[in-house]
Amino acid sequence: MYLGSTFAMWIMELVTQLLIQQPEDPIVFMKQCVQHAIRKRDIPRVILIAPPNFDKMTLAKILQDETGVCPVTLDDLRALASAKNACLYYDANEIAIRMKEILMSGVLHNSGWTLVDIPRNKKEARALQRVGVIPTHVIQIITSNEDETQKKLTTSSLSCKSCSSTEDMKKLDYKRTLRGLREAYTNCLIEVEADSRTMQQLGRDCAALTKIPKHYGAPSLFRIVLIGPPGSGYHSLAKDISERFNLICGN
Repeated sequence: MYLGSTFAMWIMELVTQLLIQQPEDPIVFMKQCVQHAIRKRDIPRVILIAPPNFDKMTLAKILQDETGVCPVTLDDLRALASAKNACLYYDANEIAIRMKEILMSGVLHNSGWTLVDIPRNKKEARALQRVGVIPTHVIQIITSNEDETQKKLTTSSLSCKSCSSTEDMKKLDYKRTLRGLREAYTNCLIEVEADSRTMQQLGRDCAALTKIPKHYGAPSLFRIVLIGPPGSGYHSLAKDISERFNLICGN
């Protein structure tokens, strides 16, 4: 997993620096390294959710100006895919793998990131979570032209036959996927009403929100303990679960 791999890389880097620098007090040196790692933990990792007619890229660029977080789009992930894998461009697992590759490269370790147009649904959100792509903040923009049913996430009474334009279809699709995204990111979701604010004002307000840590006691990734009597098969079950969800299995 991404988080586990990052921790292992950090340990290797710490040992390397100890050997190279040979500090007079290794304990103080390691303490300073840990403190630096903790500060980096709070670097914003943001997901933007907004209606299809909202300019999320402009908002992401304002966030970048205010906080330094780099926008990441679906096209950025597509650029990593080879011609052989181009057909998997819209596959949830492929999107998660490409995002993990960007994070593992280290280019966003110091700046943080903002996902602009991904994930688009709950399936993609779960795929990202399985590989360790965990946001600190998920910001849902609510615009003034969203009707009450969109805000309350009730089942739409519209049918495809009643959609008179492509724009109507996009709005209907957004309403269908919004519930799943909210369920996937319940613990770090923030609703922000656009109201009559300019994009610059909205960007500054969102930037201020990303500076407020949103950490919770429960771990972000799966942590599972299996207990059972001898011969119940829980060792085999643990192995199957670890393979299915890309977890580390330990006895």
